[in-house]
Amino acid sequence: MITVKDFAKQQGCGESIVYRHIRNHKEQLGDRVQKMHGKTWLTDEGADYIRSLMTADPVVVKDRNDEVEKWRSKYENAMEAFTAYIQDVTPQLQEAERNKGLLEQRKEKIETLETKLKDAEKELQAIKNKWWYKLFGGKKE
Repeated sequence: MITVKDFAKQQGCGESIVYRHIRNHKEQLGDRVQKMHGKTWLTDEGADYIRSLMTADPVVVKDRNDEVEKWRSKYENAMEAFTAYIQDVTPQLQEAERNKGLLEQRKEKIETLETKLKDAEKELQAIKNKWWYKLFGGKKE
């Protein structure tokens, strides 16, 4: 008997390949695969059977390089799109900041003018009251 881990090492493949063969041919293997003490064991017959499967019916593992390349390409495209977007939006943001500054300046100027207008209205009212008082001897109502 041999553990799946040792069998995989002997065959020069990963344990996942051996487990995949065990899962795909569970009925045919029957009691030639056993679990004991937290490990999966293969009888000599089970090991021979899986060895024959590995040559007759190999498990094809998807080539990770293609997948990695696909994701890398998607990432690069997304980064290019994002960079282009930032370059397009930056001048607009700068213009908005300038406009915000101008808006603040104009708001302050309006507030100053409103204050001056109120002061002028008070002065005018004071002058009118003074004039009315001199002419008629009392405040205008």
